[in-house]
Amino acid sequence: MRNVPLRNLPSRLVLLAPIALLAACSSPGPGLEFLPAGSGYGTGPGPTTPPPEAPSPRVDPSALPGTEPAGTPFGEPVAVPFPVGAYEHEYDGTADVLYTVDDVAATAPGTVGFSLTVEVPDLGRVFGMGNMAVTCDAGDGPVAAGIDDAPGEAEAGTHAFAMECPVPEESVELLVAVEHHGEHLEFTGVPG
Repeated sequence: MRNVPLRNLPSRLVLLAPIALLAACSSPGPGLEFLPAGSGYGTGPGPTTPPPEAPSPRVDPSALPGTEPAGTPFGEPVAVPFPVGAYEHEYDGTADVLYTVDDVAATAPGTVGFSLTVEVPDLGRVFGMGNMAVTCDAGDGPVAAGIDDAPGEAEAGTHAFAMECPVPEESVELLVAVEHHGEHLEFTGVPG
């Protein structure tokens, strides 16, 4: 493309360009909002930023009509695919490891017990269990779940772990989160 000197352009085009730019910059677009006169925003001394919004009250999504709680219901398994084979260069497809949280019930005042079951298919190798982290949240922030005798690795089969969490007695719903092998799984429900 070659440069065209302004003197070669029609004079009407040169005169209309600044007007078109001014009109484009001054017309309200979607997202612009005009405030009423006397609102104090952006005029004279004072704040030039809008006032902060009041924090919205925390609403439990499951309390809203037609909404389901986040996460998988207690007792329902979640399948996570893992490669089959001892070494990466030997991988031959995937097989699902199933995680289930069930038997959720108060075991003592302020404590909820549950069972975390991990069903490991034949992966052609042991399945690492040492980096699994489990937390509980009853609405006041996650707390680590206690686990008895967690193995560092597991063979193919069904492995159940008895776990406990401190939970306020007045809690209605519980969320159990499992972090394992880069996966984040959530199970929710009401302790029985």
